[in-house]
Amino acid sequence: MPFYEVVFETGRVSVAEYADDAEALEGCGEHDKRAREGGQSGPQGGPAERIAKLYKYDRHPNDYNAEQTASADVVTKEVAELVKVMKDSNGVVNIDQLALAVRSLSHPMADKEHPHDSMFKMEEVGVLTLDGGK
Repeated sequence: MPFYEVVFETGRVSVAEYADDAEALEGCGEHDKRAREGGQSGPQGGPAERIAKLYKYDRHPNDYNAEQTASADVVTKEVAELVKVMKDSNGVVNIDQLALAVRSLSHPMADKEHPHDSMFKMEEVGVLTLDGGK
């Protein structure tokens, strides 16, 4: 079954598993309807949030690079870029910061440029919106 990253208008996200696009759109559509009507989010309580976008994945997006590997060419290129960006005016790089940055190369989370962007590095297989767009 596919996974869907539900992106709320606030930029918060949640990941859900649905049988297919129709079930995802139905469930998320009901949640969005509750938000527009000032209803509760569900069993946890609190106000429901409007949904901006759904990113679809074949597997859970947190499983990105579970093997924790990359080709030597990719690592060489990425480390060179990190050193270039991280060096100070004297050409010195903080090793702890560089090690942390290298470690983050295989982390499943990405930095979001916009509130409705995916928060995962895994490539989605589709994007759905509640207005019927795909």
